[in-house]
Amino acid sequence: MMDAGCGYWSASSDKEGYSGVGLLSPQCPLKVSYGIGEEEHDQEGRMIVAEYDAFVLVTASVPHAGGGLINLKYCQHWDETKFLKGLASHKPLVLCADLNMAHEEIALCNLKGNEKNAGFTLQEQQGFRKLLQAVPLNDSLRHLYPNMAYAYTSWTYMTNTRS
Repeated sequence: MMDAGCGYWSASSDKEGYSGVGLLSPQCPLKVSYGIGEEEHDQEGRMIVAEYDAFVLVTASVPHAGGGLINLKYCQHWDETKFLKGLASHKPLVLCADLNMAHEEIALCNLKGNEKNAGFTLQEQQGFRKLLQAVPLNDSLRHLYPNMAYAYTSWTYMTNTRS
């Protein structure tokens, strides 16, 4: 008999349409939790943690630095590295996320248009690399296809990059 599946969602408690994540799973997890354990950040509904027998699945929406980098300091303070490293110390970790940034030039379609802008600042690139190394995690596309051109993984809505 097949499991009917489960659905979970989390959203900002005070800013409608601001942030949020969802998780639909054909198999119900053993345990579900929300956030990284810091009220300042968790009220934005940015993370769902689902524990299964063999792994932990995390779905997340990392804060965006915003136009003019107005939220860059907040983004740097919202550091999920320690939290994710703790999860990964118990079971294999799968992170499915909108990280709102790129850590390599090959991930961007319009490199010149993105340099020093939200999603590709030096601080964000360093934070992304730190996350990958500390947890540790692999960028799955770049792990499988390290040099594949035109396979962009970061599309900002702010500069109409996708079109």
